[in-house]
Amino acid sequence: MQDLITSKNVAEWFEKRHDAVLRDIRELLCTEVFRENNYKRVESWTKNSKRTYYITMTVKGFLFLTLGYTGARLAQRKEFYLEQFTKESEVREMSEVTEKYLGRLEEELYCLETKLIALNKALKDHVVFATIPTEQQELLRQQYGIMVAYKNILTERIQLLTKEDQ
Repeated sequence: MQDLITSKNVAEWFEKRHDAVLRDIRELLCTEVFRENNYKRVESWTKNSKRTYYITMTVKGFLFLTLGYTGARLAQRKEFYLEQFTKESEVREMSEVTEKYLGRLEEELYCLETKLIALNKALKDHVVFATIPTEQQELLRQQYGIMVAYKNILTERIQLLTKEDQ
């Protein structure tokens, strides 16, 4: 489950007793599948060595539970938490996009390095290179220079992206 929130958080945020929140979760009119996917019981111990529990929930579970809470003050709190979850979700989505972009850059860099190795080998093989017309030799040298510059740009982008993630 992602974005875990606990029943203790809900009790604190909505100024309710924890046992009341637990009761509200038990009494939710939802399917068992929804309950299993969005709520998990966690056993714990109190300071007095008493066995107790709390519930962890996903954002969906949190919303399903708290959208039933009413009152002006609670409405403001729900609005605030919905805004926070939306921001966190947007950040996570941006992170996923960045990871995909980074993967594509690394793939492109690998292909480019492979081509550079082959082109460099051809440039250094004087027997083969001598059979190519002079104009094409110059174009190959220019192409090699451009490819090296592009490789440096890709490497720099990858370094910047990986530095941002840390």
